[in-house]
Amino acid sequence: ETTTMEEKLLADESDKHLPPPCRLYEGTLADFVFAIVTAALFIDVTVLTLYDLKTTDFSRLLPELSAVVDGAAGLDSRVPRAFNLTLSIDSGIRDEQCVGGEAVVLYRGVPLATGAVQELCVPVNSTGQVAIFAASGGVGLPTELAEQMADEKRDGGAVWLEVRVISVKHRLLTCTASLHGGAGPQPPCDSRLLRDESDGVEKASVY
Repeated sequence: ETTTMEEKLLADESDKHLPPPCRLYEGTLADFVFAIVTAALFIDVTVLTLYDLKTTDFSRLLPELSAVVDGAAGLDSRVPRAFNLTLSIDSGIRDEQCVGGEAVVLYRGVPLATGAVQELCVPVNSTGQVAIFAASGGVGLPTELAEQMADEKRDGGAVWLEVRVISVKHRLLTCTASLHGGAGPQPPCDSRLLRDESDGVEKASVY
C-alpha cells in the first residue's frame, strides 16, 4: 500500500508538468468569413500593386516638352522672316505643366523672330500642343549666317534652330528644333527657373 501511495504521488507530480491540452478555436462562422474576406482583399491589393508597378512607364515621371518648326519664310528672300512653330507638352505622371509667355527663335545665337505663346495648362498624365507664330520686321539673314546655313544644307545635315520660351513664373524653356520639321522626333526642351527675365526672351533684340 505504501508503494501504491508513492506511485500515486509521483503520478500526480508528473501530471503537473504536462502541457495544457490543445483547445480548438471556438470562433463563430462570421469570424471565419471575415478572415477569408480580409485575406482575399490583401491578395487583390498586392496583385494590383504589382501590376501597376509593372505597367507604369517610369520614363514619364518627368514632363517632356519639344518644339517643331512647321514652316518658315523670309530666310532667303526679301520678305519678313516668320516661323510657324508647335510646342508639344507631355505632362508626365506627377504634376500638371503650364506654358505661356513669349518666344524667340534663334540661329547660332542670333535672334531672328519673336512671338507670343498662348497660355495652356496640361493636366497630369496628358498631352497638349500650343501653336506659336513668331515674326520679325527683318528680311533675309546676315551674310555670315546665310553662308553657314547654306553650308549645313549643302552637307546634307539638318539646320537646327533654337527656340526659347519664357513661360509663367520666369520659367525658361530652351528647345532645339530642325528648320525642316520632317527631321524626325525633336530633342526635349531644357527647363530652368530664372531670377528675372534679363537672360531670357524679353530682353533679346531681334536682328
